[in-house]
Amino acid sequence: AYGKVGGTVTVPVTLCGQVCVAGFDITITYDPELLKLISVAEDGAVLYNDEVPGKIRLNYVSVENTEADVDICRLQFQIKGGSGSIPVTMELHSIYACSNDMDTEDDSMYVPEAYLVGGNVHVIP
Repeated sequence: AYGKVGGTVTVPVTLCGQVCVAGFDITITYDPELLKLISVAEDGAVLYNDEVPGKIRLNYVSVENTEADVDICRLQFQIKGGSGSIPVTMELHSIYACSNDMDTEDDSMYVPEAYLVGGNVHVIP
């Protein structure tokens, strides 16, 4: 995301690639001296906790596996200061999917492969 000091930027939290997820729990970390969280926009499948400055705990829960590229939510920040790039990092606590095998009674849960990629808010002078 790109923006100027005093302005706002929107950072998407996106599932990409060969996705097959029914839920996850992640923490997004940012520098609260440089960024101020304004809002978390989502469609109701996300629970979040932003009580700890600089950390957002996101829980995504779906009744079906998510199997396509999709924006889970959008984080809106105000840029309070800084220059260059401000990192926004992610830590995975848990992730799971359901087998959803329609031919059997098997509805077991499993842990898919996951690759977390963080990002940066770039401050434009």
